[in-house]
Amino acid sequence: EDFGQARVDKTFSEKDSFFTRYTISDTSITDSAEQWPGFPRFGNSRGQFLTAAESHTFTPVLLNQVRVSFSRTFGIFNSPTLEDPNLEFIQGKGLGSISPGSNVTAIGPGTPWIVFNQNLYTISNDVYWTRGSHGLKFGTLINRYHVFTEPTTARRGGYTFANLTQFLQGVPNQFSSETPGSNTYRH
Repeated sequence: EDFGQARVDKTFSEKDSFFTRYTISDTSITDSAEQWPGFPRFGNSRGQFLTAAESHTFTPVLLNQVRVSFSRTFGIFNSPTLEDPNLEFIQGKGLGSISPGSNVTAIGPGTPWIVFNQNLYTISNDVYWTRGSHGLKFGTLINRYHVFTEPTTARRGGYTFANLTQFLQGVPNQFSSETPGSNTYRH
Protein backbone atom coordinates (compact mmCIF):
# COMPACT_ATOMS: atom_id res chain seq x y z
CA GLU A 1 0.00 0.00 0.00
CA ASP A 2 1.22 3.47 -0.88
CA PHE A 3 -0.35 6.26 1.15
CA GLY A 4 -0.03 10.03 1.10
CA GLN A 5 -1.76 12.94 2.75
CA ALA A 6 -1.52 16.72 2.54
CA ARG A 7 -3.29 19.25 4.74
CA VAL A 8 -3.43 23.03 4.68
CA ASP A 9 -4.76 25.07 7.61
CA LYS A 10 -5.55 28.77 7.38
CA THR A 11 -6.68 31.10 10.15
CA PHE A 12 -8.40 34.15 8.66
CA SER A 13 -9.22 35.81 11.95
CA GLU A 14 -9.78 35.01 15.59
CA LYS A 15 -13.27 33.81 14.62
CA ASP A 16 -12.71 32.13 11.25
CA SER A 17 -10.49 29.21 10.28
CA PHE A 18 -10.34 26.85 7.33
CA PHE A 19 -8.66 23.59 6.45
CA THR A 20 -8.45 21.33 3.44
CA ARG A 21 -7.05 17.82 3.31
CA TYR A 22 -6.28 15.44 0.45
CA THR A 23 -5.53 11.76 1.00
CA ILE A 24 -4.58 9.13 -1.57
CA SER A 25 -4.07 5.42 -1.05
CA ASP A 26 -2.97 2.97 -3.75
CA THR A 27 -2.95 -0.75 -3.06
CA SER A 28 -2.19 -3.88 -5.00
CA ILE A 29 -2.54 -7.52 -4.05
CA THR A 30 -1.29 -10.76 -5.50
CA ASP A 31 -2.15 -13.93 -3.69
CA SER A 32 -2.03 -17.58 -4.52
CA ALA A 33 -5.33 -18.98 -5.66
CA GLU A 34 -6.26 -22.00 -3.56
CA GLN A 35 -8.58 -23.31 -6.26
CA TRP A 36 -6.12 -22.90 -9.11
CA PRO A 37 -2.44 -23.33 -8.18
CA GLY A 38 -0.10 -21.45 -10.46
CA PHE A 39 -2.70 -18.80 -11.34
CA PRO A 40 -2.60 -16.12 -8.64
CA ARG A 41 -5.43 -13.66 -8.09
CA PHE A 42 -4.47 -10.02 -8.38
CA GLY A 43 -6.13 -6.72 -7.70
CA ASN A 44 -5.53 -2.99 -7.54
CA SER A 45 -7.41 -0.24 -5.80
CA ARG A 46 -7.15 3.48 -5.29
CA GLY A 47 -8.87 5.71 -2.77
CA GLN A 48 -8.88 9.49 -3.03
CA PHE A 49 -10.42 11.70 -0.37
CA LEU A 50 -10.76 15.50 -0.42
CA THR A 51 -12.22 17.47 2.49
CA ALA A 52 -12.64 21.20 3.13
CA ALA A 53 -14.04 22.70 6.33
CA GLU A 54 -14.68 26.18 7.68
CA SER A 55 -15.21 27.01 11.35
CA HIS A 56 -16.79 30.24 12.56
CA THR A 57 -17.05 31.30 16.18
CA PHE A 58 -20.11 33.52 16.67
CA THR A 59 -19.65 33.92 20.43
CA PRO A 60 -17.45 32.18 23.00
CA VAL A 61 -20.29 29.64 23.49
CA LEU A 62 -21.53 29.25 19.88
CA LEU A 63 -19.46 27.65 17.09
CA ASN A 64 -20.50 26.63 13.55
CA GLN A 65 -18.57 24.22 11.31
CA VAL A 66 -19.36 23.54 7.63
CA ARG A 67 -17.65 20.65 5.85
CA VAL A 68 -17.75 19.40 2.26
CA SER A 69 -15.97 16.34 0.96
CA PHE A 70 -15.56 14.15 -2.06
CA SER A 71 -14.32 10.57 -1.88
CA ARG A 72 -13.59 8.20 -4.73
CA THR A 73 -12.71 4.56 -4.31
CA PHE A 74 -11.89 2.26 -7.20
CA GLY A 75 -10.98 -1.40 -7.21
CA ILE A 76 -10.47 -4.10 -9.79
CA PHE A 77 -9.87 -7.73 -8.94
CA ASN A 78 -9.20 -10.53 -11.40
CA SER A 79 -8.41 -14.22 -11.36
CA PRO A 80 -6.64 -15.33 -14.54
CA THR A 81 -7.56 -18.61 -16.21
CA LEU A 82 -6.51 -20.87 -19.04
CA GLU A 83 -7.37 -19.37 -22.42
CA ASP A 84 -7.70 -22.65 -24.34
CA PRO A 85 -10.78 -23.06 -26.60
CA ASN A 86 -10.74 -26.82 -25.90
CA LEU A 87 -11.22 -26.22 -22.16
CA GLU A 88 -13.74 -23.36 -22.18
CA PHE A 89 -17.35 -23.81 -21.08
CA ILE A 90 -18.36 -20.54 -22.80
CA GLN A 91 -16.59 -19.62 -26.01
CA GLY A 92 -13.98 -16.90 -25.59
CA LYS A 93 -14.23 -16.65 -21.78
CA GLY A 94 -11.53 -19.08 -20.62
CA LEU A 95 -11.83 -22.07 -18.33
CA GLY A 96 -14.55 -21.75 -15.69
CA SER A 97 -14.84 -23.51 -12.35
CA ILE A 98 -15.64 -27.10 -11.44
CA SER A 99 -16.96 -28.07 -8.00
CA PRO A 100 -16.56 -31.88 -7.71
CA GLY A 101 -18.71 -32.15 -4.56
CA SER A 102 -18.47 -31.69 -0.82
CA ASN A 103 -15.12 -32.25 0.85
CA VAL A 104 -13.30 -31.82 -2.49
CA THR A 105 -11.55 -28.57 -3.39
CA ALA A 106 -13.02 -26.75 -6.38
CA ILE A 107 -10.97 -26.58 -9.57
CA GLY A 108 -10.55 -23.46 -11.69
CA PRO A 109 -10.22 -19.74 -11.12
CA GLY A 110 -12.05 -17.90 -8.38
CA THR A 111 -14.10 -14.81 -9.07
CA PRO A 112 -13.12 -13.89 -12.63
CA TRP A 113 -13.61 -10.13 -12.60
CA ILE A 114 -14.95 -7.52 -10.23
CA VAL A 115 -14.85 -3.79 -10.87
CA PHE A 116 -16.00 -1.46 -8.10
CA ASN A 117 -16.00 2.33 -8.22
CA GLN A 118 -17.77 4.58 -5.74
CA ASN A 119 -18.06 8.36 -5.61
CA LEU A 120 -19.27 9.82 -2.32
CA TYR A 121 -20.33 13.46 -2.02
CA THR A 122 -20.83 14.79 1.51
CA ILE A 123 -21.91 18.08 3.02
CA SER A 124 -22.40 18.70 6.71
CA ASN A 125 -23.10 21.58 9.04
CA ASP A 126 -22.73 21.40 12.82
CA VAL A 127 -23.52 23.97 15.49
CA TYR A 128 -21.87 23.60 18.91
CA TRP A 129 -23.45 25.42 21.84
CA THR A 130 -22.01 25.47 25.34
CA ARG A 131 -23.95 26.56 28.41
CA GLY A 132 -22.23 26.19 31.74
CA SER A 133 -20.95 22.63 32.06
CA HIS A 134 -23.25 21.40 29.29
CA GLY A 135 -22.53 21.18 25.59
CA LEU A 136 -24.98 20.52 22.77
CA LYS A 137 -24.30 19.71 19.15
CA PHE A 138 -26.87 20.14 16.38
CA GLY A 139 -26.32 19.44 12.74
CA THR A 140 -26.95 17.60 9.56
CA LEU A 141 -24.96 15.26 7.36
CA ILE A 142 -25.98 14.59 3.77
CA ASN A 143 -24.30 11.87 1.68
CA ARG A 144 -24.81 11.12 -2.01
CA TYR A 145 -23.44 7.76 -3.12
CA HIS A 146 -22.80 7.02 -6.77
CA VAL A 147 -21.74 3.41 -7.18
CA PHE A 148 -20.48 1.74 -10.35
CA THR A 149 -19.92 -2.01 -10.25
CA GLU A 150 -19.43 -4.88 -12.62
CA PRO A 151 -19.64 -8.18 -10.76
CA THR A 152 -19.17 -10.95 -13.25
CA THR A 153 -18.95 -14.00 -11.05
CA ALA A 154 -20.54 -16.29 -13.65
CA ARG A 155 -18.79 -14.96 -16.77
CA ARG A 156 -16.85 -18.18 -17.43
CA GLY A 157 -19.48 -20.63 -16.23
CA GLY A 158 -19.20 -23.36 -13.67
CA TYR A 159 -20.17 -26.98 -13.21
CA THR A 160 -21.29 -28.31 -9.83
CA PHE A 161 -21.45 -32.01 -9.01
CA ALA A 162 -23.43 -33.54 -6.15
CA ASN A 163 -20.54 -35.78 -5.10
CA LEU A 164 -17.19 -37.16 -6.23
CA THR A 165 -18.80 -40.23 -7.84
CA GLN A 166 -20.95 -38.08 -10.14
CA PHE A 167 -17.89 -35.98 -10.94
CA LEU A 168 -15.90 -39.07 -11.97
CA GLN A 169 -18.87 -40.27 -14.07
CA GLY A 170 -19.19 -36.82 -15.74
CA VAL A 171 -22.76 -36.23 -14.51
CA PRO A 172 -23.07 -32.60 -13.36
CA ASN A 173 -25.73 -31.53 -10.91
CA GLN A 174 -25.79 -27.93 -12.15
CA PHE A 175 -24.25 -25.59 -14.71
CA SER A 176 -24.44 -21.85 -14.06
CA SER A 177 -23.35 -18.89 -16.14
CA GLU A 178 -24.51 -15.46 -17.10
CA THR A 179 -26.71 -15.30 -20.18
CA PRO A 180 -24.58 -14.77 -23.31
CA GLY A 181 -24.46 -11.08 -24.21
CA SER A 182 -25.34 -10.00 -20.65
CA ASN A 183 -24.41 -6.53 -19.49
CA THR A 184 -23.50 -6.83 -15.81
CA TYR A 185 -22.38 -3.22 -15.40
CA ARG A 186 -24.46 -1.39 -12.79
CA HIS A 187 -24.50 2.09 -11.35
